[in-house]
Amino acid sequence: MVLRTKISRYPVTLPVTQKGQVTIPAAMRHSLGIDAPGQVTAFMGDDGDVHLRAVRPISDLHGKYKPRPGSAHLSIDEIITDTLAHQFEDDWQDSDDE
Repeated sequence: MVLRTKISRYPVTLPVTQKGQVTIPAAMRHSLGIDAPGQVTAFMGDDGDVHLRAVRPISDLHGKYKPRPGSAHLSIDEIITDTLAHQFEDDWQDSDDE
């Protein structure tokens, strides 16, 4: 198995180890914003090409988005509890309809 990818305009052939591991070249890691150690998300597109995306820690979002004026400021625990309560209500109503 050979993973072909592009660094700049030219494809590069990367070796795959016996464990199935591929080393992403430093220039590509830098271009994709992949930190080492870190994580990537890999998925196969409809065209059969493999796509990689750097996984960003949620802490990178801190301060990036401002709450909408008048919106409630909820903790993560409150959001999860509220979401689960709504899901339970929806499931309960669906079972009543049957």
